[in-house]
Amino acid sequence: MLEDTRLKIFMAVADEGSFTRAAYLMGITQPAVSQNIAELERETGRILFERGKGAVTLTPDGERFRVHADRILREHAALDTAFSVASLPAVSIAATPYLLHSYIPSLLDRLASRLPMRITVRTQPEGMQDPGDADLSFYSAPYRDALDFGSVSLEPVRSVCLTAEPDLSLSSAPVLLWSPLRESCDSGILGRVIMESDDPSFLLEHLRKTAGAVALLPSIPDTYGFRTLPPPSSLPVLEIRCRINEKFARTEPGELIRSLLTE
Repeated sequence: MLEDTRLKIFMAVADEGSFTRAAYLMGITQPAVSQNIAELERETGRILFERGKGAVTLTPDGERFRVHADRILREHAALDTAFSVASLPAVSIAATPYLLHSYIPSLLDRLASRLPMRITVRTQPEGMQDPGDADLSFYSAPYRDALDFGSVSLEPVRSVCLTAEPDLSLSSAPVLLWSPLRESCDSGILGRVIMESDDPSFLLEHLRKTAGAVALLPSIPDTYGFRTLPPPSSLPVLEIRCRINEKFARTEPGELIRSLLTE
């Protein structure tokens, strides 16, 4: 009897004073409206509407029923609002291409288990530590460098040298270079760079197609079919960092995420 749709049909008939207009308003047929009202009257054991030639009016029992129906529908609407996706805390994340594929997926799984959130994720270039309006910004920085204000140190990222060739030396091969490693490469390596990108997955895909080349990348999981060479000693150990927007850090989701990142 207290089915949400049936109560909405009842309220439509009461408001419009017509089965036909209520059917049009609800987007259903007039017989469907009549059937639902008849079922309500059968279940309540009361006549809820007086049927006239030109109009339909509420009986005294119908007026009392309307009070309860209106309250129930308002409670249903409040319940929908409280538990709708739109009511969830909103969190915006900006991350470099590398972290977007290597670190962010596991972080999102951990967040989902702690607090339901409405999350938006976008890519930001390597080297950008302040993405403006993002609540969380994930980037790579040299290990042990001073932390920027509002940033949290997460975990180290080691550099690797990969090739698809069975027998190849780094000393003379063309190089595919991950952009954050550029400043640590000597002129001998930089002079052989044929492709540079901040997206390791993009470089890895091209390494498969570029004969006789090597790639200097951050450590990534999907390296099946490649051979690892000793990387140049000059390459640094980087670390993943997260810059937390100062305003967001004071919110409940911000405090939860900071705790999750540092535990």
